[in-house]
Amino acid sequence: MVEPLIQGRILEKGALVIRKPLVLLAACVTALVFAASALADWGYDAVAASQGVYARTGGTPYTTGFNWTRYTGGPRYSWYIFTSGGTLQASGIGVTYAHAEWYAGWNYRYWKFYNGSAGVQGFSVFWPKP
Repeated sequence: MVEPLIQGRILEKGALVIRKPLVLLAACVTALVFAASALADWGYDAVAASQGVYARTGGTPYTTGFNWTRYTGGPRYSWYIFTSGGTLQASGIGVTYAHAEWYAGWNYRYWKFYNGSAGVQGFSVFWPKP
């Protein structure tokens, strides 16, 4: 029978039972750190509005565009992307999809939407940072 050898020591039966959870924990922490560093290159805002109301992202980040996902509310909404000077760059109507994105060259912009559904509607909005 071959005994397990770790760091030059022979372990007794059961010693690996302690090491497996530690290895799993280390893998989870590594994955979490990797995910957090990837998100550090993205800005984020939660935007919500009642029926018939407009809402927008806070501030006007320097970005190439936006990526948004509806986290609550019905399917009908209109979305808009404006430059910091108020020029409309893009718009669309969301009817059935809960996720969309729009990208172009670098500029100072903000994302805005109009809630055309009954009840509160909310979005998670992300944008790449330079």
